[in-house]
Amino acid sequence: MNKKRLLSFIIVLIFFFIFSFFCSQRPDPRKTVIDFIKAVANSDSVALLNYVDFDQLTKEKLSFLAPEEKEKVFNSTKNQLLNNLLRDGTTRVKWENYKKVIANSKIEGDTAEVEVTFMHTKTGAYKYTKMKLYLKDGKWKIFSYED
Repeated sequence: MNKKRLLSFIIVLIFFFIFSFFCSQRPDPRKTVIDFIKAVANSDSVALLNYVDFDQLTKEKLSFLAPEEKEKVFNSTKNQLLNNLLRDGTTRVKWENYKKVIANSKIEGDTAEVEVTFMHTKTGAYKYTKMKLYLKDGKWKIFSYED
């Protein structure tokens, strides 16, 4: 009888570990960055809205302004940031000339940084940067990047 209890306990314990392992897994923030870069390349505005928190990104980009100035330009800046990633937008056009290398990610709590290197396809010049993300409803959202 003790062997049956022990076996039952071990089986329950194994299922508990398997369940907790799969439930505790977070998505990889690097995948979000990769999907974001693909969305820029495809000029996919719907996907971009899924990967980027444009409100927070706009706040980051305008952080140097006084509050009353931010309020005046917030909506136009937010729209411009999205438009820069679409069709003939400045960021999208610039990024077309670069190979993107997604490297390491660093997760701290509900925020992450992903290392990205942009290598110019003709000159070989490169630029190293980090994209910043936060976890919202189980998905990573980008809130800061250099364009």
